[in-house]
Amino acid sequence: MTSMRALRQSSSNGPEDLHLITDAPVPVPGPGEILLKVTAAGVNFADVMQTRGTYEGGPEAPYVAGFEAAGVVVAVGEGVTAPVIGDHVVGTGAGAFAEYMVMSAAGAVPVPEGWSDDQAIGLILNWVTALAALKPLGRLAAGETVLVQAAAGGVGQAAVRLAKHYGATVIGAASPDKHDSVRALGADRVVGYGEETGEMDLVLESVGGATFAAGLAAAKRVTGRVVVYGVAGARSRSRTET
Repeated sequence: MTSMRALRQSSSNGPEDLHLITDAPVPVPGPGEILLKVTAAGVNFADVMQTRGTYEGGPEAPYVAGFEAAGVVVAVGEGVTAPVIGDHVVGTGAGAFAEYMVMSAAGAVPVPEGWSDDQAIGLILNWVTALAALKPLGRLAAGETVLVQAAAGGVGQAAVRLAKHYGATVIGAASPDKHDSVRALGADRVVGYGEETGEMDLVLESVGGATFAAGLAAAKRVTGRVVVYGVAGARSRSRTET
């Protein structure tokens, strides 16, 4: 097969310019890469930002959208010894919203036994980001209090659940209509953006702007930590501006 179906973003005007095409070329894996027959793809807020040209380092239109997928390895590039053809893996790479995509062999991990592809998708972006923010970067310890901004988002939900798992008291910030969802995740308290929280040992920040300023102010002096992993709500400069 030399062509495939794919979702191509044709402009930086937003997801309304995402269209199905049927003649996209099937990519060829280069050295250190694998070719995946995609069976499930993740949709993230970063995908939306990319369609508007506001994701730092993102692709420029036109491009095949998506960057997180699970599937079956159907070809490998030079130097790849694992995974092998037939393995079922999940990982990231350009062009996930297509029948086939390439990704780094080193970054592909096996789909856990007993998991569906839909379940495995969240391991790569949402849960790994949350774990990195809480542990190696945030140095979260049991008994500490953490504020999770955008707690109803994909990474935010994972962060709430992981922080509770590690024995923290969790305060989740979200829009009012999402408070019940955040409580259901196990948050000890749910607040609106900018609402008084008291002093935090750790703040996970992904919104930017005034929310970043509020989170910074909430962190304990000297011992408090703020981990930034996104700026979803901040105004970004278009690539066309000078």
